[in-house]
Amino acid sequence: MRITEHEQQILQMIKMMFGQDVLKYSIILFTRGDLLKDQTIEELINNNNKLRDLVDQCGGRYHVFSNRGLGRKCVPGGAWGGCGFLRQNNREQVNDLLQKIDTMIKQNGGRYYSNEIYEEAERFRQEEEEWREQQEKKKIQEFKRREKERKEKIEKVMKAEEERNRAEEKSSKTDIGAGVGAAVRAFI
Repeated sequence: MRITEHEQQILQMIKMMFGQDVLKYSIILFTRGDLLKDQTIEELINNNNKLRDLVDQCGGRYHVFSNRGLGRKCVPGGAWGGCGFLRQNNREQVNDLLQKIDTMIKQNGGRYYSNEIYEEAERFRQEEEEWREQQEKKKIQEFKRREKERKEKIEKVMKAEEERNRAEEKSSKTDIGAGVGAAVRAFI
């Protein structure tokens, strides 16, 4: 089993939309547990870094559903009782999941992910977006300020160059005028 780049992006979108705390209220649900055969879900999780990280982000909570309702009873393993073997029946699978949900709610102080938490996450997301916009405006203003300073420096250098050229031109005209005056006096 692997977690694709697309699935990782979906996880990031979920966090962005519902807030970083959303995973405190999440359980990873694996389906098709019957395909694990002799491998346990714990082995699968521990052998896949990305999958292990995802389960860890959800507080180590996961559950496995077998798509086939009958089979060997699983031997619970891990803190959350994951299982790689077939479940006795669908009702038992659902009851086990509901127990894990109840445990998760207790661990979250009796709170579950609610509209209030969503609204708080939305406020945070909006504040973060406003902050980003302000930072972008500051960057633009800073860029404009630096650009203005750069243009002013260029204009100042150009003016100084222009004045130097005028002074040289004036100086050379004065020198030429003095030379012409001396030549005229010499003829006279």
